[in-house]
Amino acid sequence: MTATEVRIGRYYAAKVSGKMTIVKIEAQSSQGGWKGRNIFTNRRVRIKSAAKRRGDVTARGKRIERDMKELGI
Repeated sequence: MTATEVRIGRYYAAKVSGKMTIVKIEAQSSQGGWKGRNIFTNRRVRIKSAAKRRGDVTARGKRIERDMKELGI
């Protein structure tokens, strides 16, 4: 993916700490890259480059996040 393809508020598969996960992009970082949140751990992450993202998974990410809220996770 390229940096121009990233949209705030969308969900992306990304490699974080060596593991693939789903990240919701929340804002652009003033230090470059993007600020996001790992939807499984609810931790904030910083995606430094477009190479860390593997693709847009917005429909799946929204569904997982909704299911986790319903389960109280």
